Amino acid sequence: MLMKAIAIAKLIEIFMVQIYLKYRFVIISSKGQELGKIQMNDLIFL
Repeated sequence: MLMKAIAIAKLIEIFMVQIYLKYRFVIISSKGQELGKIQMNDLIFL
């Protein structure tokens, strides 16, 4: 039971990170900054 709860929490965490990265990407790209730099930063972050 505990392991299942931990697994679900991890999935939610991953899902939130994906949303955060997409949201941040949209915000930064809308400001017209360099997309290549953002992608490198996200790779380092993960």
